[in-house]
Amino acid sequence: MEAGGAWASQSALFHITPRRYAIEQTSVEQAVTITAIGAGTAFALLTGLLLLLVMSGPAVSYLRNRAQVRAERRRRELNDRATAAVVAVGVLRSIRRPAPGAGHGRESA
Repeated sequence: MEAGGAWASQSALFHITPRRYAIEQTSVEQAVTITAIGAGTAFALLTGLLLLLVMSGPAVSYLRNRAQVRAERRRRELNDRATAAVVAVGVLRSIRRPAPGAGHGRESA
């Protein structure tokens, strides 16, 4: 038996394919395309989230400042009401209080 004949029958028996043909070209192209789509989608999502974070910063600051202005306005309003109440109580007490030296049973001459 020849040496070449034994190898030929053995390769036909095991159907050995060369390594360079193990993956078809279309499979490689599809893999590259899907990988590019995935990478592009991930990049787009991360960029979108980054923009959302950057844009939400000023919006949150605006809303917080608006809330602080409202709270300050409300605090001043309550302070004004408290001041008015103190003044009203002082006026009412001064009206009801007799004048100093009058009404203590002494008659003035």
